[in-house]
This record gives sequence, structure tokens and C-alpha cells, in this order.
Amino acid sequence: GRVLYERVMEPSIWRPYPDAEPTLRALHDRGVKIGVVSNHAYDLRPVFRDAGLDRYIDAYALSYEIGVTKPGRRIFIEACRRLGVGPADTLMVGDDATSDGGATEAGLRFHLLGPYGRGGERGLATVVEIVDASRAVDA
Repeated sequence: GRVLYERVMEPSIWRPYPDAEPTLRALHDRGVKIGVVSNHAYDLRPVFRDAGLDRYIDAYALSYEIGVTKPGRRIFIEACRRLGVGPADTLMVGDDATSDGGATEAGLRFHLLGPYGRGGERGLATVVEIVDASRAVDA
């Protein structure tokens, strides 16, 4: 079990979705604050650093540090606090309707990622469209 755990903890085995970097870059370029909320029992920062994505991340809300897990509302509230934004102004993007969808109980909007596309994409460009549409409505 320990060998498997050490293997899973190795940042180089994790691969981001192919559409992660362009989406994170587009959001970052628009001035959108980006956070990571995770139930993993270890630090994901090295994974993001190894993939070159850490430059886009403004805050991490990791359950092993906070002591609460998704779908509990407290982890989402803490993520918003760390980002310096209100829940009503925050979109949670996730791949699990139950754990990630718990964000709605904390007042966040929620976008469920679709199934994997060709090449492993997750339809993340839709997130940029949602942000742009939301800003157009608010303007």
C-alpha cells in the first residue's frame, strides 16, 4: 500500500486535462481569481507546479488542511474567503455532481463538467464562455 501511495503522490504521474492550461490562462488573462478545492488527502500544489499551472492559481482550499470535505459548505466558504470573493460571485467547476455540487449549498454557482471528449478534453472552454456571458449580463 505504501508504494502505491508514494506513486500517487508523485506529481509527474498526474496529467492535466488537455484543455486545462488554455482555459486557466484565458481566465487569468481576464482577471478571474482561480482556486482549487480538493478532497485529496495530500498537497496538490506540487502537481500544479509540475504541470506549470500554479501560476494561474490564486488559492487552494484542501480538505486535509481545512479539516472538512466536499460536499460540506464550509470548504467552499473557506475557498471564497481565501480568494477574497463572495460565494454569489463564484463559480465552482467540477466533475462530481454530489461533492462539487455541494457548492450550491454555500451560495456558489456550479458547473458540472461533461464527459471526456476526444483527446481527453473536458469542455473547459465552456467555463470561459460562462464567465464572459455573466460579465456581459452584469455590465
